[in-house]
Amino acid sequence: MPLFGMDPAEVRRIGTEARSAADNIGQVISKVTSTVSGSQWVGPEREAFMSNWNDVSARKLNEVKSFLEAFATEAEIQAKQQEDTSSPGAT
Repeated sequence: MPLFGMDPAEVRRIGTEARSAADNIGQVISKVTSTVSGSQWVGPEREAFMSNWNDVSARKLNEVKSFLEAFATEAEIQAKQQEDTSSPGAT
């Protein structure tokens, strides 16, 4: 039967998953940046490719990473607030 109201444990689990996804994105950014930077080809195509990665792709991925981190933090805060509100003796 579904739970009516917030389940703090479930919200924390969701936050943990979001933080894990953010960490994974950070690893992808690092790996691809390292691979792109370590490439041996030269010329304007390489510079354009690197510029596209650094200025567009990596930046967008960092935005997603930051969003997921903020979402995870908010989930933790809300779970704590729900527990504080629902605990015996809460005002």
